[in-house]
Amino acid sequence: MKKIINIILFTLLSTPVFSQGFNDSIMNQVLFDEVIAYHEKRNNKVEVYFSKVGAELHSKGSVEYMKNNGCRHRPSHSYLNSLPKNEVIMILNDIGVDTTEYDYIGRGEILARISIRGQTTYQDVAKKAINGWLKSKGHQGTIMNIGMFGELEILGISSSYNEKTRSVDIALTLFSALK
Repeated sequence: MKKIINIILFTLLSTPVFSQGFNDSIMNQVLFDEVIAYHEKRNNKVEVYFSKVGAELHSKGSVEYMKNNGCRHRPSHSYLNSLPKNEVIMILNDIGVDTTEYDYIGRGEILARISIRGQTTYQDVAKKAINGWLKSKGHQGTIMNIGMFGELEILGISSSYNEKTRSVDIALTLFSALK
């Protein structure tokens, strides 16, 4: 069974981005897996989860804004802020964590626009995004520190193909939970 899952995963990772049309769910999962792989090499100290609710509440709007306004944050964006209690509860419920354990979740976000040329795979796009963030002084700390601090960390990831720019727009939102 594990061998079958590995074959399916390898097939998804090596599938060109547009062989069946762009699939944001695959892109988001592959990026999450690449971020986790990067952190496993660095001995991350805390568990990192993926939240579709977090992506829907925060990352998705940023990707929509990028599509119309270029690769920049929404005017309402702040680089780090705490979430309202109702959003904390929704995100923690999404990942199956007891909502009474955490009082505070802080949020930070990084964006990427990755040009698509030829037979680019989802994995290629994810690696280019991570490498771009690591080379950027403004983004480097966020990507390098995922899984290193806090008591629980959650990622919300949204992506979309932008036909106008022939690129994939990505918003990665990091939620750090503290007791």
